[in-house]
Amino acid sequence: MQIDLAGKSILLGVTGSISAYKACDLARLFVKAGAQVHVVMTPSAERFVSALTFEALTRNPVLTESNESWSCELNHIDIGKKCDVFVIAPATANTLNKLSKGIADNILTQTVLAFTKKILLSPAANTHMLANPFTT
Repeated sequence: MQIDLAGKSILLGVTGSISAYKACDLARLFVKAGAQVHVVMTPSAERFVSALTFEALTRNPVLTESNESWSCELNHIDIGKKCDVFVIAPATANTLNKLSKGIADNILTQTVLAFTKKILLSPAANTHMLANPFTT
């Protein structure tokens, strides 16, 4: 099944999970389907996959803690303005908990709080972690 995403703009959020490498495939598939893809990464995600990998796959600069800029549109507020949807994959239990409490202590969680459109979460955590009362 081929999905047509021509004319769509997707913000892909990548968190620090061992599953972070799968976000590379997701970015590639979104681009192949015709979407413009912009990526924001947590510092922990950068320990699993480099921002350079996503830049090569998407042909767009990647927003990280170390390169946020107010002189261009590469910051946690402006990056979302041009995107139709925010897909966070993988979304760690840590990130899910932060989002549920409105905690914005990294570039990705700050971007989520500034984003005004649909947000899709793809949890990547041990089932016991996700079922824990502190997580739900």
